[in-house]
Amino acid sequence: MPSWQEIFASTYGAYRLARLDAGGMHWFNHSIAGFWRSFGVALLVLPPYLLILALRLDDKVESGSWYFFIEMLGYALGWVAFPLIMLGISVIFSFQRNYISYIIAYNWTAMIQVAVVLPIVVLNSGGVVGQELGLFLGVAITLALLFYQWFVALTALQTSGLTAAALVALDFVLGRLISTGADRLIFTAQG
Repeated sequence: MPSWQEIFASTYGAYRLARLDAGGMHWFNHSIAGFWRSFGVALLVLPPYLLILALRLDDKVESGSWYFFIEMLGYALGWVAFPLIMLGISVIFSFQRNYISYIIAYNWTAMIQVAVVLPIVVLNSGGVVGQELGLFLGVAITLALLFYQWFVALTALQTSGLTAAALVALDFVLGRLISTGADRLIFTAQG
């Protein structure tokens, strides 16, 4: 688990990247130990993620415990799948030199992403915003976060914009596949 100092510095680095400041990369610990500790972000963002899951819990879900169990499996898979796929891609496309820095930055961006998504989910679930405005906000935030991920890939991997876009698309599709698979498991078990 990262120290408080590393949490602060890395979250600040992720924030700087969100502001499209490539200097944010200097705030991360680019060592092998920093790489492994960056996966500790999964534990740091777990409480707000659980709140998001609770707020999105559908009345059609018969078993809340099964829902959370499957969602937690998907959460764990999501934290492992993309870095593993990127390991193979980094070898094929000669990103090995920047792989560790990219995954470190990629992992720490979750701190910013959850800080942006949680308020929108709270507003939507509380009925504070109408359905249409909620949908618009959801799409706008998704597009902004995809652009953020693109900038992180572009900066950390020192690659072309097109390659960065392809990696973000791959990550997005992988995330959707995991989410769809989890949903199917949740609703199949009920059926």
